[in-house]
Amino acid sequence: MRLNGTTYSPQGLLDFIQSEQQKRLLPPWEQALFDLLRAWFGPDATLTLKTSGSTGPPKLIRAEKARMEASARATLDHLNIAPGGKGLLILPTTHIAGVMMVVRALVGELDLIPMAPGRRLTWQDLPDRRYDLLAATPSQLLGMVGQGGDGGLLEKIGSLLVGGAAPSPHLERLLSCGPNPIHVTYGMTETLSHVALRRLAPGPAQSSYQGLPGVQFSQGEAGQLIIQAPALLDGPLTTRDRVELISSTAFRWLSRLDHVINSGGIKIHPEVVERALAPLMATWQKNYLIAGVEDERLGESVTLYLEGEGVTPSEEAAILAACRKLCPPYEAPRQIVAVPAFVQTASGKWDRIKTLQQEKKCDHLV
Repeated sequence: MRLNGTTYSPQGLLDFIQSEQQKRLLPPWEQALFDLLRAWFGPDATLTLKTSGSTGPPKLIRAEKARMEASARATLDHLNIAPGGKGLLILPTTHIAGVMMVVRALVGELDLIPMAPGRRLTWQDLPDRRYDLLAATPSQLLGMVGQGGDGGLLEKIGSLLVGGAAPSPHLERLLSCGPNPIHVTYGMTETLSHVALRRLAPGPAQSSYQGLPGVQFSQGEAGQLIIQAPALLDGPLTTRDRVELISSTAFRWLSRLDHVINSGGIKIHPEVVERALAPLMATWQKNYLIAGVEDERLGESVTLYLEGEGVTPSEEAAILAACRKLCPPYEAPRQIVAVPAFVQTASGKWDRIKTLQQEKKCDHLV
């Protein structure tokens, strides 16, 4: 393995890790990386992975190293990543996205360059360097785009994978101007990272996800995506993602079935409403969510959650009126709720469940 420009044998790497631990107190992110590398070169044929917790309590699963290697090869082959390049690691290795970046470096014979996760990259972070592969969350990418007319650091990344959460329409437009391949990923811990990619750049951006080789898709009765990936899974995996199935190898993502709002007998998908409101909310530069609030007449009332301090009654009226111009009547928010700070999972996704639980302590705007 190559780490920070130095080549190690498996035993040499383990000796290096032991030496570093004896010499200094390691930051948590570096300790987690070293723990992963020790486990990878250990005798067990499996690793213990933790799910993200975006739709419920995180859980532990066992993953076969051979299947993780198969996932890594599929990505490297699809992106044409050649041995000898550099892979930039800025994701925590306590979750699948960071783990698989390490596995891709091992399988693809890449020089792994780890940095503290959670940061937003800027010009100063990557002076005079070029990386062949980077996986990052949308929030981490905000510093990489819009810095001058040349797309910022995007020209320094050979292939960029965007995952963990959906990029905003504004960020998608910026990324689609990148000169090198940029893809939004679809996957989960159970599928050992992504099984499908949606190209943003070079433009024009795609609206549908394309399965990696060997992966096929079908749908359940509720429109949920079913994944078949023999190299990764023991059998079909039924997700809670509602999709438009384009073919057995392509789909358009619509929403999460877990988040459906039943308002007056009409099923409303929050993510659909959120996309419709994106142009309006971009002008406010606030994080926002759509969810249902218990309503005596409707069962649930479509509600707009805003992060930060509340708005005045006149501002609320203006926002709701603008929402009604962008959404069908039954989808338009009927009220606004202020939440001091949205909750994120460790992998960078909005934790809707905990955010909404936190909201119960806040007052509804009037």
